[in-house]
Amino acid sequence: MRLAVVPVTAGEAVGSYVIGHAVGLEKAALTELAGLWAILGTATLAVIAVVGWLVTGELVRPLARLRAATARTDARDLSARIAVTGEDEIAALTTNFNAMLDRLQEAFEAQRQLVDDVGHELRTPVTITRGYLELLDPGNPTAVADTRDLLLDETDRMGRLVGDLVTLAKSGRPDFVTPATVELEELTVEVFEKARALGDRHWVLDGAADVPLHADSHRLTEAWLQLVENAVAYSEPGSTIRIGSSAGGGEARLWVADRGRGIEAEHLDHVFDRFARAATDTEGSGLGLTIVRAIVEAHGGRVEVDSEPGVGSTFTLVLPAPHAEEVETWPAS
Repeated sequence: MRLAVVPVTAGEAVGSYVIGHAVGLEKAALTELAGLWAILGTATLAVIAVVGWLVTGELVRPLARLRAATARTDARDLSARIAVTGEDEIAALTTNFNAMLDRLQEAFEAQRQLVDDVGHELRTPVTITRGYLELLDPGNPTAVADTRDLLLDETDRMGRLVGDLVTLAKSGRPDFVTPATVELEELTVEVFEKARALGDRHWVLDGAADVPLHADSHRLTEAWLQLVENAVAYSEPGSTIRIGSSAGGGEARLWVADRGRGIEAEHLDHVFDRFARAATDTEGSGLGLTIVRAIVEAHGGRVEVDSEPGVGSTFTLVLPAPHAEEVETWPAS
């Protein structure tokens, strides 16, 4: 307690005015309030710490998974992928990491496929060449001439094979196609004129769509003429081969139709596989249709085939054509 005594005089009367202040009670209230604040503050800090630990854990956990994935990724194992959760910067980083692994895996697979293809397909012509060279009698001019022709033929075949393999190896690169504005009508006529020199056939221009395409004209010509070469290889002289294009519904269709042997139904699903041939008595590397599919898929399109044994085949390149909603196609005269 704190006490104060004040003398008081009233006439002749003398007294004292006493004041008492309970300081301890006030201090006790303050002490109780301080204790309450201490408890609340400690509890609040504890809650903040727990929440912060949980939030930090959620933020760091993807980074930990990313670190673990990078640690176990090497040239022999590119299969590590990380689940993407959320839409923050870490999620974007995870998406980019997965995309990077996809590109690397595609590159390594293409490299392995190229090595396997080269080893598989070049072994035979190399063996043939070596065998004839070992048996060659330099003193026999006739044998030398015959062997020379055979070796030149095998060398040409190896050259075509290497060229096809290189084209396929490039198909996964971003610069495999260089799109530009292409007038489909002009391209159709150009391909038709070039096709007429590929064989003694009855060539018919089915029609040409007057529509612009965003495409690589050189690659499209390469794919289209490959279909023409196949049509010539699997048809008889004098038979009809039709070439044409049409557009509508946001798509452009470029086709080659022949009246040749046709393809058995069980073989249709494999005609675009590497080294697949519908018949063994035709020349070629067996990569032509594989290259066609690679070119069309690089343009965001697809290849359709309709064939009946003994009747003929129709191969169609289907490409995106945003301006092909209302397009007239002039027919062949």
